[in-house]
Amino acid sequence: MSIIRQEIPSYLTLLQRKSSKVKYMETFVFIILLITVYQFLGYEHTFFKISAIFSALVTLIISPIVYKILIKPIYRLTETELVIQKANKETRIPIIKIKPAYDLRYFYDINDKKILLSVSNQFLEDLNKQIEIVNKRMGKG
Repeated sequence: MSIIRQEIPSYLTLLQRKSSKVKYMETFVFIILLITVYQFLGYEHTFFKISAIFSALVTLIISPIVYKILIKPIYRLTETELVIQKANKETRIPIIKIKPAYDLRYFYDINDKKILLSVSNQFLEDLNKQIEIVNKRMGKG
């Protein structure tokens, strides 16, 4: 089984394509930072307002780095399956079970669940080509 494409998502890809879990964690961290600053300065202080904006920026900028370090995502596309490795856990998904979700180009229906793939546009193009090839081979296309 040859690998068609393997990818470790870039910082920019992770910044733009976040799962809902990552967004919830960012919100949680931002709220904790905001409450901490509020405890020291109070709401009326000008520095609180500056700190709120700074906290939002720091949370958004740092989260893809932390995600990449902790989760270590790797995506592999082969002729027959998509292999997703996150946090040393590997998930193998047969290409035949993957369909584009059409909401956003990086969402796919996998086993009747919408799954976000934090990969480059080139990886998505290769995946779509492989889905087409497999569907034609199976008589679905």
